[in-house]
Amino acid sequence: MSITLTHEQIQNLVERLGEPNLEFTAAAGRDYCQAKAWQIGQEWLIAESHGDETIYYMDDLVVDEDSLAGILEDVDCDTPFDRLVHRANVRGIEAIEPATGKEPGPFVILKTRYYYGASEMTTALKDEDGEIQEFDSYKEAAKYISEIESDVYYLSHNESDRAKYTIVSV
Repeated sequence: MSITLTHEQIQNLVERLGEPNLEFTAAAGRDYCQAKAWQIGQEWLIAESHGDETIYYMDDLVVDEDSLAGILEDVDCDTPFDRLVHRANVRGIEAIEPATGKEPGPFVILKTRYYYGASEMTTALKDEDGEIQEFDSYKEAAKYISEIESDVYYLSHNESDRAKYTIVSV
């Protein structure tokens, strides 16, 4: 059975339900993406937000915050590398398997910046042309990070700490 509710009806329902039973905010912050879930009987009302857009739907599979994170991860990405960066922004850089140097390469450096308000944003290091910078060897990427980290680091607006660099194999 399927029903359609207007935006106003959904807002009224959410108001009546009160605080969500479950909530997951991406490591990159709620402006990046966030999911909330209210249990209604055996099903869940899900509010999935990506930037300024929020969609609502019913689901019977949500059982914990990890499930909500999985919902937020499940978006169309142009490349497997884009999916990796998106995953880092949803779950945090700790969720990404760093390269060990034993992989064949090429290698890319992910830059994670930390901001006040307990959020972080991960991007790929880019060259002067705006292209993702690739390294043929792990050693070359590690040397590049050493050079970056030896320079003075200037915090940008609202940035709370020095960026962290992670080498990944692509």
